[in-house]
Amino acid sequence: NAVDRVGDFIPTFYTEPLIHGEEPYYCPNGWRRYSIHVGLTDVEFQRKYDSWPVAYHGTSSTAAADIIVNGFRACNNKACFIEASEKAVFLTPSIKYAGHPRYAKVEKVEELYVQLALQVRVEKTKLAKHCPGTVEKAFPGSDRLDSNFKNNNELEWVFVWNKETNVCPDDGIVVYGVMARITDTDPASLPENRW
Repeated sequence: NAVDRVGDFIPTFYTEPLIHGEEPYYCPNGWRRYSIHVGLTDVEFQRKYDSWPVAYHGTSSTAAADIIVNGFRACNNKACFIEASEKAVFLTPSIKYAGHPRYAKVEKVEELYVQLALQVRVEKTKLAKHCPGTVEKAFPGSDRLDSNFKNNNELEWVFVWNKETNVCPDDGIVVYGVMARITDTDPASLPENRW
């Protein structure tokens, strides 16, 4: 069961996806979004980033704080979809995929379970490719993992970055929200995480 303990929080819901950078953005049901001020007014943000698609990166609270402050660190670690000599940041357009405990690490805070995912805008021209999910039940041909998407073939977005520096907003990925799922039961037991 989701837990909502913040007063004056205004839930937002829409039935049709929004379009950013020619990619759909679906309402992240079951998650609460905390905005990150990126130094721009709303109008400036829309002007600069509206053509950049929305994506997510499931992570731990420690890693989230480091990414927000220092940018994404591209890695390889025998990752799929890139060459052995390449490094990349992996994103997804699906909050459901990002929210799997493999990515959004489950942390217990008192009697509650907390997961985090970063909400980003990514410069579409710098995305190397859209790829299938890499968790068994998200493989191509498996049942759809996220009903918002027609299949599992484009659940991972690969942002190749072979430089030694971290990926920052001027490089093509801007973090502008922290997504939190807070439950009173372990998210690993939730039906949407049984994949």
